[in-house]
Amino acid sequence: MIKKIGLVKKRQDLTRQQFKEYWLNNHSKLEKESVQKNPVRRIVASFVAGENPAPFDGVVELYWATEEEMKAQAAGPQGAIMAADEKNFCDQSAAPVFVVVEEYIMAAKTPWPAAV
Repeated sequence: MIKKIGLVKKRQDLTRQQFKEYWLNNHSKLEKESVQKNPVRRIVASFVAGENPAPFDGVVELYWATEEEMKAQAAGPQGAIMAADEKNFCDQSAAPVFVVVEEYIMAAKTPWPAAV
């Protein structure tokens, strides 16, 4: 499993709650469409909790079966579609930090609880 992890900052004119609500209620529609049309297998958004003074506000995780699938998707139009919408809630002056990793699940309880 190949995973791309991104650390994302909210637009400065938004609260963390507004940032989260836009991502979950609007941007997520594009992510669901992307999963249907592209090789990406799973997209997960996580948000900084409470008053944590983290240097970012959200984390995105994108999963592919192989690095080739990830590269194939990057060559397609989906990136531009996502980037256009990200202007609505992400700080464009702060470039997101991304890292590509291989994920290995070392232990897990099953069934894994769904997010709230």
